[in-house]
Amino acid sequence: MSEISSPNPRITVAMIVRDAEHDLVESIRSVAGLTDEIVVCDTGSIDGTVQIAEQLATRVVHHIWEDDFAAARNECLEHCTGDWILWLDVGESLAEESALPLREFVNLHASPNTAYMLAIKLPPQNVNTAGEQVGRLRLIPNHTAIRFQGRVRETVDTSLAAAGMEIEDLACDVWRRPAEHSQQVRVRKAKRNLQLAQSEMDDNGVSARMLTCLADAYAMLGEKTKSAEYCRMALAHAEPHSTEMLEAYFGLLTALDGSAGAVSAQTAVCLEALEAFPLDVQLLCAMGGYMQQHGRPDLAVRSYEVAYRNGQIDPEAWHLQNIVDFAATCFAASLQMSDRTDEALAILEEAVMGSNPSPQIRRHLIDLYIKMLRQEDAVRQVDQLPPDTPDREALRSAVRGASLAAKKNWIAARSYLEAAFDAGCRDPLCLRWSAVTAIALGNFGRAASALEEWRFAGPVTEEIEQFEQVLSQAMSNRRVDGAEQGQTPTPTHATVGAESL
Repeated sequence: MSEISSPNPRITVAMIVRDAEHDLVESIRSVAGLTDEIVVCDTGSIDGTVQIAEQLATRVVHHIWEDDFAAARNECLEHCTGDWILWLDVGESLAEESALPLREFVNLHASPNTAYMLAIKLPPQNVNTAGEQVGRLRLIPNHTAIRFQGRVRETVDTSLAAAGMEIEDLACDVWRRPAEHSQQVRVRKAKRNLQLAQSEMDDNGVSARMLTCLADAYAMLGEKTKSAEYCRMALAHAEPHSTEMLEAYFGLLTALDGSAGAVSAQTAVCLEALEAFPLDVQLLCAMGGYMQQHGRPDLAVRSYEVAYRNGQIDPEAWHLQNIVDFAATCFAASLQMSDRTDEALAILEEAVMGSNPSPQIRRHLIDLYIKMLRQEDAVRQVDQLPPDTPDREALRSAVRGASLAAKKNWIAARSYLEAAFDAGCRDPLCLRWSAVTAIALGNFGRAASALEEWRFAGPVTEEIEQFEQVLSQAMSNRRVDGAEQGQTPTPTHATVGAESL
């Protein structure tokens, strides 16, 4: 193994696997043009994983699983000959746009005294949610001093510190598979982590790192009370201002959801957390939400503004992708709720002018343009959405229909919205305005179909439930009017609920 970088540094991609025949091919193919060597450490597969690895990898190593991820990774390291080790978990793929820049970086700029943190990204569950990401040390020099520790949530931090090595962020993305959202996958990992974290503490004592691991595992299993208990224990053991402390606060806020007096309890926890992390963007956004629920829109605006203007991110804690854009949309929404629409518009327009704005920020701007009756501006923003946006042409038609519906030009709006819906557009904007227009025209079957599609797309929001209540009331009014007057109500009868939305 090399101790210093060579003039032509070689990259080894290292993986530990077990029963991963369905995911291994994609992971290896994502690094095919980057790597000089691929070393796969199998820990006891009984499917076709080994056969696939033998076809695609440079070397396959067999390791008896000892309930210890660090032991497996260190065994894999023993067989790596490259100057640099790029770690991938099975099912992860190096982003296509990151491969060439990573190769060039290693060739020209990588320091043998530095380990590099890559962004591990989890795609969103659906179009209504944002993806998440976290920074992890994945590109490390192949040095005998660097070894992993920990049965689970294994880390090289201790050995890096002992060797006097630095840690730096590297603009390089690794994507996890959408299947990570599967309840089956989450439960399986949670049960495994419960066992490994407890074994780690039995061997080496209680630590905040393992306590947060236990808290996360119980959260994935739906056991919120136990999750909250371990979050509080983690807070008691964590170093002040550490990532473990921040993660424990995040976990506790999540675990309190749905409990008695949740908002008051969460507000107290968030205030405590902000004393240690006063500019954390996610905590500030959470506080803004709690202030809205407490009926303090003025404080909500202040929280969101600080999050947008001055918010900071701990890259080693899981956080929303494009979190600054999320803060901008929250800031703009809070301004709208305070009847400061022009200021909200200025914030969104400023945000989309930034570098690489998220599709979500454009969608919020589109929504606001529609409400402000600025149809052409809304359509232009649709044209700026990523090329791979599903049914973009149909979405353009939906925006035109929504703009007409915002003017209560229901008949003209129906043509555009039905054309978009029938063309396969299931964007929330299309479904929302299709429902509004159908309710306004008394076409309750069409409205019900749009709401059903919206609910199916998920997640189920308060807005969807409000629309369903309006539809139910409109249908009830029709039955009453029909019974009393012996006729079908005109669209005027049906638009009362729709106009209120």
